[in-house]
Amino acid sequence: MVAYPFCPSWAAVGEQVTAGYAAFFFSLYRTQLSVIAPLRGTWLPYWDEATDGRSYLHLGAAYSYRATENNRVRFRNTPEIRRSQPPESPSGNPGTPPFAPIFVDTGDIPADSFQLFDPEFALILGPLSLQSEYAFAFVDQIDGPNLFFNGYMAQASWFLTGEHRPYDRQAGIHTRMPV
Repeated sequence: MVAYPFCPSWAAVGEQVTAGYAAFFFSLYRTQLSVIAPLRGTWLPYWDEATDGRSYLHLGAAYSYRATENNRVRFRNTPEIRRSQPPESPSGNPGTPPFAPIFVDTGDIPADSFQLFDPEFALILGPLSLQSEYAFAFVDQIDGPNLFFNGYMAQASWFLTGEHRPYDRQAGIHTRMPV
């Protein structure tokens, strides 16, 4: 991949609101310039100050415009439960077989660009964690109708030991449990 030096970015952070923007111009195969322009924002309308965030409500949204390289796009995925990413994925572990096979694969779709949207929700009430996301994509297909793909996830968890899910208020993200 060849990255180009013009990659503007912007971020604003606070204790209740975060927002960020970046633009990337690159070429994977040195054949055509691609553009990725992501945006993400979060809002923390409730934070329990008395317990330093043992309970909170997180709302967020992300958007990304992506120009395709070589006029094609492909969406595919494995189930969430797996030992590793497939070896051919960007974050894959070569030589380690995935726990589950790829079960969604659109194949190559001729397209000029696509847009990704992802609203997110998390309510943490001490050891109880409720989270959900809904992701959807609009694809500007070449010589065909525009396409729409979507998916969602919802989960509930309970820490049997009483801990709570930590949160980084400056970045607007959940963090790992301290070890």
